[in-house]
Amino acid sequence: MKKKEVIIALNHYELPNAAANYGTNLAKSLNRPALLYGVEKVPVIREPLSATGVGISMPILSGIGKVKKEAQQQIAKLHQEAISIYPDIKYDVEIGFSEPSIIEKAEDNDTHLVVVEGDNELSTLHEWFGTYETRLAENIEAPVLVLPKDFYWKPINRIVYIMEVDDSKVQNMRFLTNLVKNLKADIAVVMISNEQNEGEMKKYNQIVRTMHTLLEYKNVNFHQIFTQDTVNTIDKLMNEVGADWLAFEHDSKSFFERMFDGYNTKRLILQSEIPVLVF
Repeated sequence: MKKKEVIIALNHYELPNAAANYGTNLAKSLNRPALLYGVEKVPVIREPLSATGVGISMPILSGIGKVKKEAQQQIAKLHQEAISIYPDIKYDVEIGFSEPSIIEKAEDNDTHLVVVEGDNELSTLHEWFGTYETRLAENIEAPVLVLPKDFYWKPINRIVYIMEVDDSKVQNMRFLTNLVKNLKADIAVVMISNEQNEGEMKKYNQIVRTMHTLLEYKNVNFHQIFTQDTVNTIDKLMNEVGADWLAFEHDSKSFFERMFDGYNTKRLILQSEIPVLVF
């Protein structure tokens, strides 16, 4: 049976390349095939202004082939360094728009995981409309690992998975437990509730019993936290437990939900100092 691959979405092809380095080492640790994937913008020209109207940007058909060839030459050099780390890796370059191309590639390849590099920037515009990283996380069915900018590979010992009590995902836990078996890591599952009451504690205990029954992997520690300040609580928790990854469920949000979202998942993704795995 063919193993699902790890797609490493590249922002650039220069060496050294943090995303390529991290994604390649991760694929090696997981014993899965990997793909270095780049998307180049379509080159355009603007027709000269005329008396009858304004110019319209048009693709340079001859230029598309040139752009792709140059990108392939660059990524081929990056690929040579990658295969010195892990031989089961290939590369591909396409011409188009980055986000839809990555989403389509992930769907076509029945992908195990997509690795992207964040830019650690958050603006008011991003608060409203999302960012490259958050839109990929919302629209790719496979888990997306967002790396901080210029973040190079280091061994993964602990993953903290933030789970809302009302939104437990058994499939996410299965993915994580299978992942950490290869990484030789452990998982801390943290369930967050706004109110401390008997009902919330009962739901927590039921989820823990279910998870232990369904999952064979034993290195899973469960915790329940009651807080009204989720983001700051998570930041503090990451430092206390020495997490190497943060994982959480990122539901698709409407425009107004983005503006008034107290949980503020975009901040968790964009301003994290460690890789963030988004389901």
